[in-house]
Amino acid sequence: IAAQSYRLSSKLRQDGTGAVLSQRLHAVIDELVQERTPIDYETRREALATFDEIDVNDWNHICTESGIATMNQHWHGRRKEAAAWVWVTTTGGDFHFAPALGIDELSGRAKKVAENRYRQYFIPTGLPPIETELTRFAHSVLAARSCEGNLRWPAR
Repeated sequence: IAAQSYRLSSKLRQDGTGAVLSQRLHAVIDELVQERTPIDYETRREALATFDEIDVNDWNHICTESGIATMNQHWHGRRKEAAAWVWVTTTGGDFHFAPALGIDELSGRAKKVAENRYRQYFIPTGLPPIETELTRFAHSVLAARSCEGNLRWPAR
């Protein structure tokens, strides 16, 4: 590992990108040090360990408030991906571990399909129309589990 680290740092210095990387890392460190209310992601992951779906009534509210017809059956199929987005956004976790998707329990083609539905379909096309309402919902999920603070870092 040490040899690989040395090769990487050497390459960054040769390319001239080492200084830029160093500046950006120090900027992130400065922001973290100044953060008054750090987010306890471990507590959030524990609190949302079983968060695997959005209730139908909550989902209908999210869709209605976003201007999406609740009669559209395609949107009901997106509840799992939306629940995964809430989990990822609130816990800082990787979508592969979101309880709603269950990707860590899948293999082969089923795993690829689940990954693609979330990453290549839901995030770029399914999320934008409902993101505002889904963000409000995510705040309520945290509040219901007594998890305080910003939704994510850095706060947007």
